[in-house]
This record gives sequence, C-alpha cells and structure tokens, in this order.
Amino acid sequence: MSDPSNLLPNINLEFLRKEAKALLKRCRAGDAQAISRIHAQLPRSNPAEIQLADVHHALARERGYANWAALKRHDDPIERFLVAVRSGDLKQAQRELAEFPDLAEENIHAACAIGDPDAAAHHLDLNPGLVTAEHDAWPPLLYACATPLNRASARQSAGILECARLLLDRGADANTYALTDPSDPESKLTATYRAMLGANMPVMML
Repeated sequence: MSDPSNLLPNINLEFLRKEAKALLKRCRAGDAQAISRIHAQLPRSNPAEIQLADVHHALARERGYANWAALKRHDDPIERFLVAVRSGDLKQAQRELAEFPDLAEENIHAACAIGDPDAAAHHLDLNPGLVTAEHDAWPPLLYACATPLNRASARQSAGILECARLLLDRGADANTYALTDPSDPESKLTATYRAMLGANMPVMML
C-alpha cells in the first residue's frame, strides 16, 4: 500500500459510502470486474460472502489505508476528534478542536464532548431523535460522560455538565451503556462508570 500521507487530503467519505454500496450491488450480481477489484485488496474473500464492510475495507486499501476506520480517522476531523474522546486522549482532542473549532456545530456527539449546550440543543431541536443516535455505538450521553475535555477548564467542565443535563431532560437514558467488546454482551460500561473513569465527577453525580 502507498503512504497515506502522500495521498490527496479531504477524501469525500459520503461519495465513498455511495461507491461502496454500488460496488457491493455489482458484486452480488456477479460482476466479474467488481469482484476482481475486491479480490485485488482482499485475496481470500469469497464472492458469495462479500459484505459492505469488505467493500469498505477494499476501498480504504486502494487509497493506502490499513482499513476503513483508518481512512475515516485521517480524513474526517469529527471522526478523529471522537476517536480521541473515546480513547481519553485529551491532547489529541484539544489539537483537533483547535484546528477545527466548529466541530460542535457539525455533530451532536462532538458538541456534548466539547461542552457546548447551545449547539447540542440546536441539534436536538432540529432532530429530537439525535438524543439516542449512536456514533460508533456511543450515544451523545456517553460522549459527555467520557470526554477528557472536562479536565481542560472549569468552564468547559460546566458546559459538559449542562450538555449531560440537557440530554437527560430530552429523554436520554441515564443507564445507557456501550460494550467494551462488541462480541461480549456482558462487557457493558454504563454512562455513570464512563464518567467515573474520566474523572468527570459532576456528570457522574448528575
């Protein structure tokens, strides 16, 4: 694979998602050229068992990335920011936010992780269903609980608390959780526990 740093920036992920769906449809229709394209990146793939995730993987590898997640992290500021939040990486989260200060306006999960209750409320006013919408299996409340940005300043911590309060007022489940291992239904970490792990005591008490 080529070095991703040498590739053109700003890959259009929405375009690639549409391309992936079209390519999957061609593979399932038995299109030899489409199947060959997937096999070039995933030699052991069975044409009869090709899934959308396989097509995503192949498209990412065509562009020099190890997998689809790596491509998204490299080219999508929101994705990179939320990866940093989920991993508790305060410095990386701050770097992404400094470079892309409008993240809260683009995404409710980012707004809750940043502590921008006005932006979070705006997202919910436009689409109330976002209160439970998941990004990488995490709803907004988990991002508010787990964000390392609560340690950045007292003002930001207060904003994150207000985001958590807003989400609960709009119907978020205080007992919501995410699995640390998707294959293990017992590997649950609740919102409260995420807040405790992130030393986010105000949100944990809420």
